[in-house]
Amino acid sequence: MDNSRESNAARIDRTDSWADRWADAEALGTGGGGRSPPFYRRDAISLLAPTALAIVYGIVVLVTGGGVFETGQPLPGAAVAFGLLGALFAVAAHGTLRLYDDARTVARAAGDWRPNPWLYVANAALLLVALQAARFAVAGQPVSAPVPTYVGALVVALPLSSLVAGPVYVAQRYRHA
Repeated sequence: MDNSRESNAARIDRTDSWADRWADAEALGTGGGGRSPPFYRRDAISLLAPTALAIVYGIVVLVTGGGVFETGQPLPGAAVAFGLLGALFAVAAHGTLRLYDDARTVARAAGDWRPNPWLYVANAALLLVALQAARFAVAGQPVSAPVPTYVGALVVALPLSSLVAGPVYVAQRYRHA
C-alpha cells in the first residue's frame, strides 16, 4: 500500500464539495437544440431562493403577527428586523443579478430563445411598486409626496424583482430547455 501524498491526493478529490458536485452534476437543460448554455441546479436555486425566503417570511408573519419585522421597535428587536430584511434584500439582489446575467448569456447564445432580461426585471419591479400602491390605498394612507415615494419604491423594487421574476424566468428557461 502506497501512503505517499501524491497517491492520496489522487484518490481524494478535494476541489469540489458534495454540494458543488450535486449542483453541477446534471444540467436541467440546454435549450435551443443544445445551443444555449446549460442550466444547472445551482442556477435554479439562486433564482428561486428569494421567492422561497419571502414565502418563509410570509409564514413567519402569519404565525407571529409580523412583529419580528417591525423596524421601529427598541434596539434588540430592530436589529433582528433589519437583519432579516437585509438578508432578504441581499438574497433578492443576488437573484436579480443572476437572472439578468443568465438572460443576457442565453440571449447571446445561438439558441432559439433570446430572453430580454429587462422584460423580467422591469415588469417585476413595476408589479412590486403597484403592490405597494395598493397597500397604501387599502390602508387609507394618503401619500403626501407621490413622485418621490414611488420613485423610491421603484429603486428598491428593482433589486427585489427576482422575488417575482425568478420563478417566472426559471419556468421559461426550463420550458425552452
